[in-house]
Amino acid sequence: MHPTLPPAVSPDTELQQAIAEHQAGRFAEAEEIYLSILQAHPYHAIANHNLGLLAGQVGQHVAGLPYLRKALSVAPDEGQFWLSYAQGLLQAGQPDEALDIVDTAIGRGLDNDASQALRRQAQEAVALAALSPSQPEMDHIVQLYQAGQHAQMEAACRQLLASYPDSPFGWSVLGTALQLQGKDALATLQRTVELTPHDAQAHGHLGNAWQTAGKLDAARDCYLRALEIEPAFAEAHCNLGNLLQAENRLDEAVASYRRALALKPDYALAAFNLGNALLRQKQFGAAADSFRAATLALPDDAEAHNRLGQALHENKNVQDAVRSFQRALQIKPDYRAARNNLVAAYLALKQYQDVLTCLNTAMESEPDDEELHFHLGNVMRTMGKSKEALAAFQRALEIKPDYAAAEINLCSLLHAEGHLEEAIASGYRARTVAPHIPESHSGLLFCLSHSIDIDAQRLFEEHCRFGDAFDHPSTAGTAEGQGFHNDNNPARRIRVGFVSGDFNSHVVSNFVVPVIAHLSASPGLSLYAYYNNTLEDAVTQRLRGYFPHWQNIIEVSDSNLQEKVREDGIDILVDLSSHTAFNRLTAFGRKLAPIQVSWIAYPGTTGLKTMDYYLTDPQFDVDEKYFTEKVVLLPASVPFLPSSDSPELVRAPALGNGYLTFGSFNRLSKLNPGVIARWAKLLRALPEAKMHLAAMQKDSDIATLQAWFAQEGIAADRLTFHGRTHLGGYLALHQQIDLCLDTFPYTGGTTTLHALWMGVPTLTLKGTSVPSHAGACILQHVGLDAFIATDDDDFVRKGIFLSNNIMQLAVLRADLRNRMQESALADSRAIAHNMEQAFRTMWQRWCGGLPPASFAIAPDDASKQAVQS
Repeated sequence: MHPTLPPAVSPDTELQQAIAEHQAGRFAEAEEIYLSILQAHPYHAIANHNLGLLAGQVGQHVAGLPYLRKALSVAPDEGQFWLSYAQGLLQAGQPDEALDIVDTAIGRGLDNDASQALRRQAQEAVALAALSPSQPEMDHIVQLYQAGQHAQMEAACRQLLASYPDSPFGWSVLGTALQLQGKDALATLQRTVELTPHDAQAHGHLGNAWQTAGKLDAARDCYLRALEIEPAFAEAHCNLGNLLQAENRLDEAVASYRRALALKPDYALAAFNLGNALLRQKQFGAAADSFRAATLALPDDAEAHNRLGQALHENKNVQDAVRSFQRALQIKPDYRAARNNLVAAYLALKQYQDVLTCLNTAMESEPDDEELHFHLGNVMRTMGKSKEALAAFQRALEIKPDYAAAEINLCSLLHAEGHLEEAIASGYRARTVAPHIPESHSGLLFCLSHSIDIDAQRLFEEHCRFGDAFDHPSTAGTAEGQGFHNDNNPARRIRVGFVSGDFNSHVVSNFVVPVIAHLSASPGLSLYAYYNNTLEDAVTQRLRGYFPHWQNIIEVSDSNLQEKVREDGIDILVDLSSHTAFNRLTAFGRKLAPIQVSWIAYPGTTGLKTMDYYLTDPQFDVDEKYFTEKVVLLPASVPFLPSSDSPELVRAPALGNGYLTFGSFNRLSKLNPGVIARWAKLLRALPEAKMHLAAMQKDSDIATLQAWFAQEGIAADRLTFHGRTHLGGYLALHQQIDLCLDTFPYTGGTTTLHALWMGVPTLTLKGTSVPSHAGACILQHVGLDAFIATDDDDFVRKGIFLSNNIMQLAVLRADLRNRMQESALADSRAIAHNMEQAFRTMWQRWCGGLPPASFAIAPDDASKQAVQS
């Protein structure tokens, strides 16, 4: 063990500064000052001594001996100088000389525990040296190592140990030979440490073996012992950092790597591993600096360039990231990870042609690489080439039938293209091959919610399968508060967190923003936002203003999110995504907060038993047996604020045309042959009627719908198609429509609300499944129960009635905005107030040790707390 630096005996300011730098581990700075002192005062004892120690601390043991010798010759009465010189000789491989120095020191009166311990260490080294093989014998083994002949090296080591059974060299190099061949070297390295208990390198090698074996505690002990013997052992600091990183102790790992680099600035492996730890800490700029240092030391290491690219990409330096990935591929053309990262970077830059060039080049040599076809499918979908994307995903699955990511994306694309039955089949395959991936469940559930072939009970059971897979509360979180330490004062300010991937210009935010605006002003609530997306826009900025606490969680693991939510002391956590994109339901499955609530995003249950409540309103008419949550009824649960881009109302087109013009503004994935068949019955019953269909994204959408209508005998000249447009243009299209026809079973929401504001009612069909109730719920809020059909025949009858009463429809058109403004849907302040009362009721129940229970907030007395036992 290195002796501690002696106290300064000189008032020299320069020496004090050198010692301060030395003790702080800034060795280069300390060395420069020591050398400056010695240039002026060559026989300065302390400067010589300390410079000799410093040389040993950075591994230059032989180089340090002249300074230690001179310090001793200048001040022979300084006992520490004898011990330091002996220790230096021992580390420089001169045990005989070290023993002579220790014996001389003891003979001069320096007889203490430190000198005796050093004497025993020197005696052991002398004894071991006597048992060592000859230099030619050792050189032979070294030559085998350098030639890469590891099996021959092992054989030579065993032959050498037959003659020198206690040779530390023999055991040490045998351990190396075994490790290089992937063989178990643990016992060999343990024997090495037994023979050389003061050899830092031996302890370090044994630590590596223990870490490889997964015995981290034993490995840690070895690294710490190595560093006790030799504090400047850079490799031991690095390996200790690797162990700490494996234990997710990232701050400590970073510190270890930095110590290694302070000792050995060109230590590429330490720089690389430091970059990995910083990347995991999301310190992307610092990670990039570390990986860049690694590439400077190892310019031809493809992995280092790839990791540098990843850090740069995460740090938004995407163009620089592209260059790093390209360099990695120049070094290693078949490097799949770098190629995949390059594709992702090109996609981020929207350089689609570069993506295609990259993929096509790779496919020339690897035509059956499933990942290439998968990436091709993604880029084709992004470019709007659905047919090519479908073919690419299908080809990836031909190569690898259990390729979960490709199956999940195929399911999503088939659904978006209106191929619902095929999408459902794909969804089932995805869930079968990847039941542990939440997207495989959510994608299937979203498809099933659109199917007319599944009843409410089976749909509920499928949602429960999601809960069975991901309901894993890590702490009980019972009504009695077990596992949570929230202050159970029922009257205090409640901390409410909202988790969403749609805090941007997404349709869901149209409903969320006005409610959050009012909730944020309440003295009874403290709001927290957990945003699971990278997209930032004007809506994001507006929402930020309503949340005193805002956290982006897109890169936060479920376990870390749990820690964050509990650290924030959240009382009620609200899910705003459910089974839609960017959801965090698996985190909710861990039971993040005492009370968990699902609201607005999805017409149905999450399937999680850890989700306590589902917020809706009486008009939604839910059957609680189809929910794992307890249902809370507000007078209205969704607000509607009309767009400032809304055009003026015009008179009903039917007054001039003499016939009804139907319309649909729903996405293609809500449409299916069954929906078209229902509409076609009405169109056949009213042969003069026309129909407009909007939100078409490409020509193939139109072709698909024309074919479906043609199968039902509806000619193309009765249909008019409109592409996607801006909000003002979309709303203006309603001026050409008399009556909207709803989809089924996944009925309209936003489209129905916008149509009502433009004076256009929607004819809907209410079924038994939860998603089929949304359209009816909205219509009931504005008193349009007569537009809710019970079956196909009723749907047709109601349409014929309206065709025969055009004037009545025209009068209604002029009154719909007034109805909207007078409905509960228009009062976002009241909705927020009622929601707060619901939160307070939930909280009071929890504080009272009561389990979640369904309840309703009365529209005329929302201030009363409807707490039920």
